[in-house]
Amino acid sequence: ALKARQMWERTLFVFTSDNGGAPTSMSPNTPLRGGKFGNYEGGIRVVTAMGGGFIPKELRGQVSPAFMHIADWSSTLSFAAGVYQWKSDDSANLFPAWLALLHQKIGTAEPSSLEIHGGERTLVISSDVVIRIFARPTGRVVAYKVSLAELCPGYALLGFTCRPCQDGCLYEVLSDENEDHDLADNPSL
Repeated sequence: ALKARQMWERTLFVFTSDNGGAPTSMSPNTPLRGGKFGNYEGGIRVVTAMGGGFIPKELRGQVSPAFMHIADWSSTLSFAAGVYQWKSDDSANLFPAWLALLHQKIGTAEPSSLEIHGGERTLVISSDVVIRIFARPTGRVVAYKVSLAELCPGYALLGFTCRPCQDGCLYEVLSDENEDHDLADNPSL
């Protein structure tokens, strides 16, 4: 129907979620720990699928490793639609990161999503949890999650136990997706 009305080329479908599956349902988030109601990666990192004629053919079927907060959809989709961009500390326009992926695919140089954001990015997950993403001098990208509170509040009400973060927790969530290794006491960081 969209093609018949010449609307397909301007159509973008976005399928996403605001959180991982609930730990009490049949929606496992493995290999990520945790789920809905919690701040472990299983509760906050979700998959997004996009489709439609708006996506360049070279990008169809591709995967982007870019971090995107749910609040970023506002600025990103507004930009894609040609709507005025307001200045916001809560929402980043990641459309340039999509273009960077396109340029990598067709072999032209274009900045990475981290370069677009000044080499680093901070995602505020809650008042107690922040993820800081940046490139080390070696070029390796790291994403440290800092938590000053319990990472799965409310789990006790559901009958689940949670590893406490009473003195704060620190995880490198790119190399330790399951958040098994608390780096908070690592003096080399």
